[in-house]
Amino acid sequence: MWSFLKGILNENRRLLVELALFDFDGTITKGDTIFTFIQYYHGKKKYLFGCMVLFPVFFLYCLKILNHHKAKELTLSYFFRNKDRDEFITKANDFTKEILPKMILDSAMEKIKWHLERDHKVVIVTGSLNILVENWCREHGLDLISSRLDMSSQRLSGHLAGINCFSKEKVVKIREKYNLYDYSRIYAYGDSKDDKYMFGLAHESYFKLFS
Repeated sequence: MWSFLKGILNENRRLLVELALFDFDGTITKGDTIFTFIQYYHGKKKYLFGCMVLFPVFFLYCLKILNHHKAKELTLSYFFRNKDRDEFITKANDFTKEILPKMILDSAMEKIKWHLERDHKVVIVTGSLNILVENWCREHGLDLISSRLDMSSQRLSGHLAGINCFSKEKVVKIREKYNLYDYSRIYAYGDSKDDKYMFGLAHESYFKLFS
């Protein structure tokens, strides 16, 4: 009898849990964290020169000849290939402390707090790099699903570890980490057409709510 009642209690508890999925760049932040970090790391002149060099990559991506994963790796490789891993980590941590808080939209932060006050599980689902976002997420008690830079060597390659967390891949990564049937209600927040796949998981979805 006790096991039966315990099962009912666990099921009721499960049905009370709600999940909030937030895209990051452009949804919670003003601007793109990776490109802002590149400028922070190299300075404005080297950043602008690099963007000029990479123009063919951006153009081919716009034409859909290059996919998002490949375009991102080419960009990261140009700016960070052969950089020292420890120096990169230090710069990324400094960026998280000095620059990232200024990029956060107040209205987005208020909505995140609204979810947390109701004991909802809040997850940042982003194509940005884990090293640029994870400390901020940890500080605010948020889960993180993100793209990950390959940090396996002392000298960086600029390659990603695994598949870029973008578009349909966000749904794959969400389903890998969470059993969505455990949540009585799912919210999703995004700012681009590629977030529509994540919106498909939600009972309530919000497009460009904070912009």
